[in-house]
Parts: sequence; structure tokens; C-alpha cells
Amino acid sequence: MPARRTSSARAAAGEDFPVICSEVVDFVSEYRCFVRYGEILDVRHYRGDWSEAPSREVVEQAIAAYDSAPAGYAADFGVTSDGRTLLVEVNDGYSLGPYGLWPELYAQLLSARWAQMVGTDDPCDFGLPVPGMWRNT
Repeated sequence: MPARRTSSARAAAGEDFPVICSEVVDFVSEYRCFVRYGEILDVRHYRGDWSEAPSREVVEQAIAAYDSAPAGYAADFGVTSDGRTLLVEVNDGYSLGPYGLWPELYAQLLSARWAQMVGTDDPCDFGLPVPGMWRNT
């Protein structure tokens, strides 16, 4: 009798687990957008042509539209070969790499998400605007 193949997703979620697929996209560059309490802290390039930056307008609209966002997370955006800025994925703030984000900002992002997850006050929320490199301040 041949061995039965079982995917881990099917085994964990059952036979009727929905799978969402997108069309194949040719990304020429990708950037990670770090977000804390709905505010963009910084955007860092991590793959491809650094000179192909994502549309600021598209990124800001996507972040603003994420109504159920956790207190801290990262959203990865890519620029396609035809110039579109698309969301690649979103990563929860409790388990993401800093990709060059300043250590203080990274700690504040992690603290915001951890406090939300365990239901405590955020010890790194000082009530002051965080100096992000994304803004022109």
C-alpha cells in the first residue's frame, strides 16, 4: 500500500481549509514597513533594487485601512516590474526581524505587541511621538 501524503495545513485544519492564492507577481524590490499603534515608524529595504521604492501613498492608505491591526506589526510591500506597489505580507509584531530598524524603535514595537497580547500596560509607551524616519519631522 503506498504511503499517504498529508500536508501539515490539511492535518491541522481539516479537509476544508480555505487557501487563498494570488496571481504570480514579478517584484523588483521589497520593503518592510514597521508599524506601532497605527503609526509608521520606519520603512526598510530588504530585497531587490533599492532604488525602486514603494509608493508612499499606497503604503499609508494600506496601513490606515488595517482596522483590526495589532499594536505592533510589520507590513511588507513590493514594487512590481510594471511599477505597482503591492502588499506582500503582514507579520505580527511579536515575531519579526528588525531589518535595520533602530534598536529603540524595535524594542518599542515589540513591547507594544507583547503588552497587547498579555493584557498589560505597555512599559515603552511614554505618550510621546516616536521619531520615525518615514516622516519628514
